[in-house]
Amino acid sequence: MNFYILHISFYDLISVGTLFTGLTLALLLGFAKRLDHTANLFLSAALLVITWKTGGLTTLLLPALGPLLYFYIRQLTAPGHRLRQKDGLHFTLVLVGYWMPGWLVLTSVVVYVYLSQQLIVGFYSRLRPVLMDRPRYAFRWLEKVCLSSAYVACYRLSILFFT
Repeated sequence: MNFYILHISFYDLISVGTLFTGLTLALLLGFAKRLDHTANLFLSAALLVITWKTGGLTTLLLPALGPLLYFYIRQLTAPGHRLRQKDGLHFTLVLVGYWMPGWLVLTSVVVYVYLSQQLIVGFYSRLRPVLMDRPRYAFRWLEKVCLSSAYVACYRLSILFFT
């Protein structure tokens, strides 16, 4: 005779916890009053996409992850850069996201991570050398996050193709 106290599996419990924590963090980040509010909105939207995927709600918006991260980094490296109407073309993959295979979504994320890394390199090249190179280290953590996420995505792609 099995007595179940909770009728929910451990995986479902972790998914619900991740969902509520991610949604709370995304809302706090989205409503924060800071100078780089537009960058915060892009990061908040990317966090929502990841949270919805991890929480098991939907994977339809997963192709938007790459462009959201790209625009977040672009807003940080060039805050005066305004969004244009043709920047919306980056999100056209979301329209066919339901029919896209997983490897294509991962490939698009890797491409956008590479483009984001190129934005950081361009930001470094625009800096003038100063006695203290503190601004040169401003995006070092972001560059490491980009590279590690590209490595993880490439690892996932190798698992998809070679197994």
